[in-house]
Order: sequence, then C-alpha cells, then structure tokens
Amino acid sequence: MERIGLQTQRNLESFLSRLGISKVNMLNEMSFIFPEHYLFLELVSSRIIMKINREIYLDDEDILLLHQRLDPEMTRGYLFRAYRTEKTLSLNVTLSEDISSETLHLVYSIMLRLLSPLEKNRNNG
Repeated sequence: MERIGLQTQRNLESFLSRLGISKVNMLNEMSFIFPEHYLFLELVSSRIIMKINREIYLDDEDILLLHQRLDPEMTRGYLFRAYRTEKTLSLNVTLSEDISSETLHLVYSIMLRLLSPLEKNRNNG
C-alpha cells in the first residue's frame, strides 16, 4: 500500500469537506454514497483516480451523446472516460496527486454536470 503524501492528504480532506464529508480516514481507496451517485477515490502510482457511478440505464444513443460531450475542449482539458454496466453509468478521470482541492472540486463538478442532462432525459422519457 502506497503512503499518501501530506499535501495530497490535505487537499483531499479539503475537497471532501467541501462535499460535507469530514473526519475521513485517508486510505488509498475510498468510497462515498450520495443520494444521486457514488464517489470513488483511489490513489495509485502518484495519481488520483476519481470515479462517479450513477444508477441509470442509458441506451446506445445516450452513450453516444455523452461521449460527444467528453471532448477535452468541453471539459477544460480533462480526459474523462465513460462506460456502462447493466445498471450503472460510470465516469472516471485520472489526476495528478498534487492537484489542489479547488481543482478536485472543479473536476467533480464537471463530472456531475456531464451526467446531469442524461438523468433529466431519462426522467422525461
């Protein structure tokens, strides 16, 4: 198990605090349950992998629309990957471990925004 650097730990704590999560035992793998999604954070080889899972079914057309929205020009240069399983949609991104808490929050917000219209389409359909 890799040791989490102090600055990385502080940035993660600050980010999670902004989400209303406090007193976290910093581990290399962490997961958090929210009403609309699950957040997973994993530290691997000086990288942070952030993943959001939502319990939503998307058809092929919806997945195509999502992939069009993942263009780095539309996501401030971050490379997101989307994939679906039988009952969930996952969106993840790999970040440098020295990323600031503000940037972590920005990336998290982008991920939620990318998934938001898809949920609205499912509720209206």
